[in-house]
Amino acid sequence: MNRKYGSTFWTTRALVAVALLVTAAIRIAVPFAAFVLTNDVQVFHTPDTASFVRPAIGLTSTWSFAVDGTPEILRTPGYPFFLIPAVASGHLELVAIALQVILSVLTAYGVFEIALLVFQRDDAAILSTALYAVEPLSVLYTSLLMSEALFSFCIVLSLYFFLRYLNDFRWSNLLGSAVALSASVYVRPVAYLLPLLLSTILLFWMLVGRDASLKRVMQTFVFFLVCVSLISAWQFRNYKVAGYAKFSAIHDYDMYFYAGASVLAQENRRSLSDQQKLMGLYDWEVYFGQHPEQRTWNRSDVYNYMGEEGLKTVARSPLTYLRASAKGPFTTLLGPGLSSYLVLFRCQASAQSWGEAAYHALSGSAFIEVVKKAPAVVWWGNFLLGGMLLAYLLLSLTALLSPKREWRNNLIGVAILVMVSAYFIVVPLNTGHSRFREPAMPIICVLAGCGMATAIAYCQRLMAALRGKFSK
Repeated sequence: MNRKYGSTFWTTRALVAVALLVTAAIRIAVPFAAFVLTNDVQVFHTPDTASFVRPAIGLTSTWSFAVDGTPEILRTPGYPFFLIPAVASGHLELVAIALQVILSVLTAYGVFEIALLVFQRDDAAILSTALYAVEPLSVLYTSLLMSEALFSFCIVLSLYFFLRYLNDFRWSNLLGSAVALSASVYVRPVAYLLPLLLSTILLFWMLVGRDASLKRVMQTFVFFLVCVSLISAWQFRNYKVAGYAKFSAIHDYDMYFYAGASVLAQENRRSLSDQQKLMGLYDWEVYFGQHPEQRTWNRSDVYNYMGEEGLKTVARSPLTYLRASAKGPFTTLLGPGLSSYLVLFRCQASAQSWGEAAYHALSGSAFIEVVKKAPAVVWWGNFLLGGMLLAYLLLSLTALLSPKREWRNNLIGVAILVMVSAYFIVVPLNTGHSRFREPAMPIICVLAGCGMATAIAYCQRLMAALRGKFSK
């Protein structure tokens, strides 16, 4: 390894330890400050939190994944299972956030190890860890009772084992990656297609590199089959207990309340949030008020109806859907995440009213006037979070586009990092939110760390050249 910050192994590890301590300190300080300022543990909850906690209560009391005796098929068991110690302790928020802080620190260490594997540079790895320590989205979602911290940990663990496999082709690393990746799907089904993506990249790399030996091809298929087997087990469970043959009903739910709602919102000239409220998002009474015949249906039939109805709405107006969803990846990639921070600290009222007014005035001359009236917290918050995000993205591009190509000896590793991060940015087509970028941020930090190390080395060479020129 080259360009070490220090001459010994222990110096490098000491710097990593400092970065991990900073990671923990920031993730403890933010929820502590939120509680002190609001004196309300409900600030750590989101509209989705209850849908995770209720199955966790079922697991704690009866060891069955059910809500009020009904098998749960909307949520997958990953995060509810993680919440069992918090639910059992009677201190849900305290224990859950403490466990998520531990996971976030482990994720930060995973960022360090991945950067070492890909770039073989101690300085890049240390800087990657430092960047992740202060990364706003990971700090935010460590403070909320949401699945993001656990999901990011599973993704980073899977990538770590997968990249190690690319170095030594050991079965243990390959199987470790498959298990961790399958676990991530149980936490958030958005990763459902990742086993196929990684297997395809691996096969393509072997064919291009003319290294498609029987062992390598067999290992790729075993990786894919292990993932499929572990994931299919839950689909079989859903079919057996509820007659629902899919991995999770969240796809049908999103098809109705997000994809279909985005089309209806455009057609009815409403905001997406207003359309979703009218359709009964987060409120079964509103939904059943519009579909009274479904009160007697089992939930699997209700979710199947949602998926079919959402698909019909999209199929009826595909161009409207594409226009509505086109901004999703841009919002996911470039959204600074300020609104979620304002909710955490109970500053949401003024910011949301400003944001709503700006949205409605976006196409008119009133937009400038609305922007002028923005609360100071909106200006400074967007300046800070948006500036940090821009810096991370520019540093990542610096790593990828640098003439020296620090990653040229590990092209496949960088390709995997880029494609997995792009997957999380692009997949939520029907809607966009900074939250969806959170699992990509550890990868972006890995790339940004190399970009920062490259930029620092360039500045050092430039300064040395200038000193040499003026000393003559």
